[in-house]
Formats: sequence, C-alpha cells, structure tokens
Amino acid sequence: MRIRNKVFAASFAGLSAAATLAMVTPASASGYLLYEASPTGMAQGGAMIADGSEAATLFYNPAGLARLEGFNGQVSLAAYYAGAASYRSSITGIKEKADPGFFPMPTVFASYKVNDWLTFGLGGYSAYGLGVTWPTKWAGYTQAKKATLTSYQLQPSVAIGPFRGFSIGAGIDFLSGSVDITRGIPFTDGNYGEVRVAGGASAVGFNAGVFYEPAEWVRLGATFRSSIKINLTDGSADFTVPKAFEESLRDQTVKTSLKTPPMVGFGARFTPVKPLQIELDAMYIGWSVYDRLDFQFDNKALNSSSEKDWNDSFQLRLGGQYAFENKLSVRAGVIFDKNPIPDKNFDALLPDADRVDFSAGAGYSFGKVRVDGAYMFVYFLPRTLGVENPLPGTWRVNAHVFSLGASIKL
Repeated sequence: MRIRNKVFAASFAGLSAAATLAMVTPASASGYLLYEASPTGMAQGGAMIADGSEAATLFYNPAGLARLEGFNGQVSLAAYYAGAASYRSSITGIKEKADPGFFPMPTVFASYKVNDWLTFGLGGYSAYGLGVTWPTKWAGYTQAKKATLTSYQLQPSVAIGPFRGFSIGAGIDFLSGSVDITRGIPFTDGNYGEVRVAGGASAVGFNAGVFYEPAEWVRLGATFRSSIKINLTDGSADFTVPKAFEESLRDQTVKTSLKTPPMVGFGARFTPVKPLQIELDAMYIGWSVYDRLDFQFDNKALNSSSEKDWNDSFQLRLGGQYAFENKLSVRAGVIFDKNPIPDKNFDALLPDADRVDFSAGAGYSFGKVRVDGAYMFVYFLPRTLGVENPLPGTWRVNAHVFSLGASIKL
C-alpha cells in the first residue's frame, strides 16, 4: 500500500487550520464564535453595543459599564443544539448527515461602580465551542470525522465616565482553548487510516469602546477588538495506520501560528416611546488577515503551507424590547451574518454559509433580581459548491440556541 502523501498533507493542513482557528479566534458568528453572552442580548439578536443596562455589556461594549450603578452580577447558561448538517453530492446524488449535538455554555459577569466616574467589570464566558461528527468513510472523511472544540475567555474591564453623556472603556482578553479532531487518511488500495489532532493554545488581546448618550431617547456606541497572534506549540498528531507506515506516520507534534481578525462594531439604540427600545448594530470583521497558514511537524516531509484567502465579512443586528408596567419585558431580534469562507476553501469541518438568525425572549423583575430567557433559531442559507471545491454539492445546516439567566443589582 502507498499513502497519498500530497492529499494527506493538504487535507491535514486544512483540518488543522480550521480547528485552530475555530478554537481560539474572536471572529464573526460565522464559524464557532458564541456571541450569546446573555439571554437579554441573545433575545435582541445581540444588538447590544449601545445598550449598557447589565453587567454583560462588557462583552458587547466595555464603555457601557459606566451607565451601571453600584454592584451588578449576572449568570446564565446557553444551550446549543446543532441540527444535523447535511451534504448532497452533485456528482453521486448521495445525501449524508452529521450527527446532531448538544453543547451547554455558561457565562458570568460582574461590575462595580467605585465612584461617579470609575467602574470595573469582570466577565467569564465560553467564547468558542460546539463540534461535529460525520459518518466513518463518508464522502468528506479525509476532511473531518469528528471535532470537539472547547474554550474559555476571561475579560477584566474598566470604564471611565459618563462625562456629559460620554464614556470610554477597555478590557483585556485572556483566551484559552483546546481542540480534538479525527479524520481519515486515504491509501491507494481504497483502505483508510485515521489521524487524531489534539492540542491547546492561549493568547492575549484587548478590546475598547466608546459610549455616548446625547439625549434620553438615544444612545450610541462603538467597539473594537484587536487582532491576536496565536501560537499552537503543543499540538499532537496521533496516527492509526498500517504497520508498514508507522515509521513515516509516527505520532508527533505539530506547530503553527496565525493572526485573528480585528473587529469593529457600531450601534444606535432609540427609545421612540418610553417602554420601547430598538437598536441597530453593524459589525465589520477583517477576515482577510487569514490569507495562508503554515505547519511544522517533527517529520519535516509533512510540513505544509496552504492558501486560505478568506474575505472580510460583516453582520447586521436588529433588536429591541418592550417593558410592561408589571415588570415584564419582551424582546425580539434578527441577524444577517455574512460568511467569510470562499467556495474553493470550504470544508466539512466548518460547513458555514450566510446566516439569518431569529430570536425572541422575555424577562421578569423581582425587585433587585431579574430572570431572563431567550431562544434563537440559526438558519444557514443553503450553500451549493461547484467543481472548484473537493466536495461539490449542496450543504444545509441549522441550529437552535436556548438561554436562561438571572441578574442582580445592589
């Protein structure tokens, strides 16, 4: 038997690239970013850059912390149900499905206003996660069989203001994540081996924001997250192959590095009548920084360099809430999320597409304590790939997100 060395090197590079990227990059919600920091925000489609009403505002815009009085605490649990992704080949007509998955993600936020102009905040949340499991020896077996991604992010923040309605804020992003992925390796006689890629990485970045409230009926916000250079130094590649290839494909380490995209967001929140708030956010994600990726193995013959050529992308988020006099608030939102992955570099590990998300939720206040719940339906527009991709055909994905949380103000 003889392994297809070029096929292996190319597909392994693509696998590792997507895995590392999805694991730790603060990218758009296209990919594996979990933007649902709180049920209040999730119910409003994440349109929260100009909100500044809860401790989770440090995730959306740290400058919004300046609007909070005293101590604010908040905990929530988001549960992601990933519906079965499906692929129908345009060549064979065969339809194949990934297994559905269920993933819980906790968050915790707190803030404290020290004096009239200084507020500190701290947040902890799972920035990235989820996973995918495809059948053994399916059409895209050499791209992905199983992937599990986990991460956690700690964000201390500070806000100064408000001064005549204007405040500024900044935070430090401490990210830590891990990845565990298995895929097939093809041999010329039609048999397959497998490689399991696992590793962890950590990185530090920063975020900043501004907030302006020129009148009681309007609030404006802008936020920025920096690009971060991530170094994967302890990655491992474990091979299950025929005995004749155990020496050339022995278990070994793999190293790589990449830059994550910068993000810029703008938001405007309006109160046309006192019980009603409406916000529109726009976000720009500089995905064009992800143009290529290089990998170094113990066995230098496996070293690889691959072009990615991702595109810059954007999001539009519209949401709002209506507060009734009996302390009940109802919320709704909609999102358009532009996918950054070009057709030629699309793969089964990250079966992404343009998304339209719909969300709704409610909250009820019991004095100083508030309980909130939310639901979001994530609809991936069907994506059809041509012969420029190794897996031409139509891809379909959907997901459901549920969130429940509680907050306190003292």
